[in-house]
Amino acid sequence: MSLITLLSESTQLSPVWSVLFLVLLLAIPVAAICLAAKGFRGVLRRRQVRLDLAVLKANPKPPIRRNDVADRVFADRYRAQELLGAGSDGEVWKGVDEKTEGAVAIKVAVNDAGEAELRNEVGVLRTLDHPGIPRALASSPKNASELFMVMTLMGGTNLRNRTTILRQEVAYQHFYRLWFRGRKSFRRKYALTAAAAMPHAEWKRVFGAVASIIDHAHNSGVAVGDLKMEHIIVSDDSCSMVDFGGSALIKEGQTKGRVSPMTAAPESAQGHSIRGDIYSLAVLMVEGLTGCYPRTHLEVSTHAMWLSAHVNDHLRNWYGPYRAFVLENEEELRTACPGETYEPIRRALSTDPDVRPATATDLFESVAVAL
Repeated sequence: MSLITLLSESTQLSPVWSVLFLVLLLAIPVAAICLAAKGFRGVLRRRQVRLDLAVLKANPKPPIRRNDVADRVFADRYRAQELLGAGSDGEVWKGVDEKTEGAVAIKVAVNDAGEAELRNEVGVLRTLDHPGIPRALASSPKNASELFMVMTLMGGTNLRNRTTILRQEVAYQHFYRLWFRGRKSFRRKYALTAAAAMPHAEWKRVFGAVASIIDHAHNSGVAVGDLKMEHIIVSDDSCSMVDFGGSALIKEGQTKGRVSPMTAAPESAQGHSIRGDIYSLAVLMVEGLTGCYPRTHLEVSTHAMWLSAHVNDHLRNWYGPYRAFVLENEEELRTACPGETYEPIRRALSTDPDVRPATATDLFESVAVAL
């Protein structure tokens, strides 16, 4: 006697209903196991988010990698004291001028690529003169075995730390809702992620200053190129930009330089340009206004690089909530942009450089008025 026949006789159901009943009977425990496994995985990831957020707030500075630089004296007067930041090509140390006792920043190259960028940055900084841009005070002599540059210290913290903390707090507070809403209504999802946006008054203060710095660079014949949140230093009363190693002196015919995959304009593969900087600034403005990353006009290969650029953002380690902070298309960008800011942002993000505003100040003012 088959199982279905036995089930039909015992329950007095037709064979068809018996089959359905049997499938349901087997599906319930399987579904329960899957939900339990997914819930357990969510608990572990939510706990990791909480730990990442605690570490980020308690210790935002990177660990020291080269102790031999500490307490060294550069150019006979600048003593290195504390590591401020470290990248793949160089390190920046906080130091003191032993003659004036003033604070300075000391940048040291750690490889050939870092040396090339440091030489370029020295030339760029000597071209620029703006209160929001560090001033080069000294640099290593020609044919030195180790290249360094001493510059004025711009006080504050980089804007990436602040935006990352905001996203981490939102992700921890609304972890499960962001996880399960990843592919649902963007309006419902953005009701949660909008909490990671900068207040409008702060956004105007910061990006008004950034636009002024970028326009000064352009008027001095420099295309910034590598524009990203990590290079914007903010404090309660000031805003500045650092790391011009990837910039290009376009007035001297130079166009090649480092770019950030997350903010680079579509034409950046051909070199730096003023309109390319306008595009990159618009990307940063969107992130500040919405708390989300715009992903418009990115090639598939570029998107792979773009994902890898967020290793230190603590977001791509848990894909569900991370996806909630990405503006996947033009419609989501339109929904996320507050007020009437979508139109000026859309023009600045155009793939046609001629459609973008001519200056960074023009872009800032058009967006600020629309808020």
